[in-house]
Formats: sequence, structure tokens, C-alpha cells
Amino acid sequence: MRKTTRFWLAVSAAVMLLCLFSAFGIADDSQEMDVSKQGKWTFSTDHKVGDQTLKPGDYEVNHRARGSDHFIHFTSVDKSSAEVVVPVQCKLEPSGRKMKESRALIVTEAGVKRIVNLKVRGNNAAFVF
Repeated sequence: MRKTTRFWLAVSAAVMLLCLFSAFGIADDSQEMDVSKQGKWTFSTDHKVGDQTLKPGDYEVNHRARGSDHFIHFTSVDKSSAEVVVPVQCKLEPSGRKMKESRALIVTEAGVKRIVNLKVRGNNAAFVF
């Protein structure tokens, strides 16, 4: 086999492996997380998140970072009462793709609903509490 043939065979194999690894998210571990989109939630009962309790109502959810710490700010948007901002510390969990819809993972512990994970439409990372 000639040198040029071996060279192009090696280049082709490398390109195929790169495409394969990229398809499974293996090649790009340094993907930047986009958590700039805000979400809206309505709670009909009390919900615990972190060490805070959210009262029933409508909330806007925004991500904030202070140094290496990440927070979700739950801002009440009820017109009938004063605006309340509840900051809750969280961790980011990369999802590898943008969320198509907003979702909250809620568990019930001793009759109390607890939010353990939020996924906001348009972000490519989940917020874990």
C-alpha cells in the first residue's frame, strides 16, 4: 500500500471517529452551558426548594451566578401582593441539548412537595437542588 493511500485512510478513519464521538457527546466535554432563559411556574400548594418554601402562586425563575456559586431566583409575579424574591442555591447539570419544554421534578416527602430538579425551556442545563 502506498504512503498517500495509508495517509488518506488514516485521515478518513480519524474523521469518522470524530463524527461518531461528537454524535454521542464524547468529544466535546467543554460545551458551554446556556442557562440564560427564564421560566414561569404556577404552584397551587406550598413547595419546598432547598431550605425555602414557595407559597402558592405564579413565579418567574431566573438563574444567577456569584463567583462559582449558582442560584435560582424565584420571583413572585402575583399582582395582589408585594413582589417576593426567593434565592435558592443550586448546581448545574449539563444536558447536552436545549430543553424543548420546561419541567420540574417534584417528590413528596412526608406529605411535603419538594422540587429537586428544574429544566427550563431553551437552556441546555438543568438546575439541581
